[in-house]
Amino acid sequence: MSQGEGYSGMKRFVVGLAAVVVLAVGSGRVSAGLLVLASGNDITPGVAAALAPRGITLNIVDPSVFAGQSFAGYDGIWLGWNSTFPGLDTRKTDLTNFIMAGGRVLAESGLAGNPLSDYPFGEELNAITNHSDNVHILSPFSPYNAGLTDAGLSNWGESHHALFTTTGTWLPLTTDPDFGDAVTVVKEAGLGSILFTGQDAEYHIIFGFGDTGPTSPKADLIVNAFAPGRLTTARSPEPGSLTLAGLGIAGLLGWTWRRRQKQTA
Repeated sequence: MSQGEGYSGMKRFVVGLAAVVVLAVGSGRVSAGLLVLASGNDITPGVAAALAPRGITLNIVDPSVFAGQSFAGYDGIWLGWNSTFPGLDTRKTDLTNFIMAGGRVLAESGLAGNPLSDYPFGEELNAITNHSDNVHILSPFSPYNAGLTDAGLSNWGESHHALFTTTGTWLPLTTDPDFGDAVTVVKEAGLGSILFTGQDAEYHIIFGFGDTGPTSPKADLIVNAFAPGRLTTARSPEPGSLTLAGLGIAGLLGWTWRRRQKQTA
């Protein structure tokens, strides 16, 4: 084998290895291994079973007692669709601190429960009730949309039940193309984030039209909201530790090859 052929083969190997590592980190299908405090009328043991293969463990509590729960030890908090959480306004500061410290919150709006102002940074949002089936991704390269498509988020048999007409400093992730308003928005603060959506993934991960279960778009939407190391706004996400490890391996292989070339020269 000539020196040129050897270099070309090594280059293809290194690039391929780095690509595999980057894709593994960026994919929403990587198991998260997270403990989530979950509360909502439609968050059931069946939902917990559907998310378990994705590495998410739910500790489900009734909405009536959510306000009395400790947030210590949890990676994420999930406040489900169309549910009322008595005393949620009294925990707003605690939820904000949870986010600032690196926690992830997933909230869903059916506009039949608490006012948006009860949620962290919710005073920046205005929403209207809207039951429709079309969802369009605005930020296809956002890690919050990893593995998702317009088709996968649409045609659930009422894919969303609310639209955000005012978003303030929140970043719109998806929209209803028929109305032009946001379906899902995200707000990053400190080391964490809160994702607010008009979609009710917990119901449709089991019922409704389209794919259901652990590998469905409904599961991807939930996993992406909680997966660590996925902060992104208008910029590209910073490389995760596994990505950096892969690039380090690639660099080491390149150094080893160059050293061998010098020894045989």
